[in-house]
Amino acid sequence: MTEYTPTTDVVRAEYWEHGAYRYGRARGDEFEAEFDRWLAAHEAEVRERIAQDIARAVGEGTASDIARGATR
Repeated sequence: MTEYTPTTDVVRAEYWEHGAYRYGRARGDEFEAEFDRWLAAHEAEVRERIAQDIARAVGEGTASDIARGATR
């Protein structure tokens, strides 16, 4: 048996549904924007961790430079 992993769209929809159920559908756009901000922050954290790993492995540049895509 395989483990189920929801897609981003499924998680987004569930987040929206939970907020709409709890606070009313009129605020649905707020929930979508809030989710998008969370997702952007999460993706930035992941990029930073990857950049730190690369910086350690390569031994040059800073993690922030690598995360931004800056090259020498």
